[in-house]
Amino acid sequence: MARRCYIGNDGGVFKFRITPRGSGVDARYAAVDQCIFHEDMLFTQPYWMGFIPCPFAGSTATELIRETATVSIPDYGVSDPIVLMYPKNVAAQNCFPRPASYGTGNDQDGYSSESWTIGLVGVTTNSLSIEFVKPFRSIRSPLGCYVTLMRRG
Repeated sequence: MARRCYIGNDGGVFKFRITPRGSGVDARYAAVDQCIFHEDMLFTQPYWMGFIPCPFAGSTATELIRETATVSIPDYGVSDPIVLMYPKNVAAQNCFPRPASYGTGNDQDGYSSESWTIGLVGVTTNSLSIEFVKPFRSIRSPLGCYVTLMRRG
């Protein structure tokens, strides 16, 4: 009896396949045209998730800080992914799209506000670059950013 549904890792390849009832085709080995659902039919597929720490996390310096963090990602052959970014603030909470608050302080000592930004610099098939910016007179800096890369449908 053939499997109608297969969800799993088959030799390093993720498969999610469902074949029609009575087809007699094993879902694990079925081609796209033999399935009523196939992993290549998914609109978007997450293929990498990770946390990118801010290079200057915890800094209370009041000068402008702008640094880029580049990390290696597995090469899945995707050069133009959908990128989802979830910044993490000093309170260790996700904040989306970014915090925009006012804080106490003055021009000489700085303001204890979260006025930093995080932006995508670029993504290739095997690397991801994120820019972290803490503006002049802001005391707080971000902790980092959770990133999800998704294959386009």
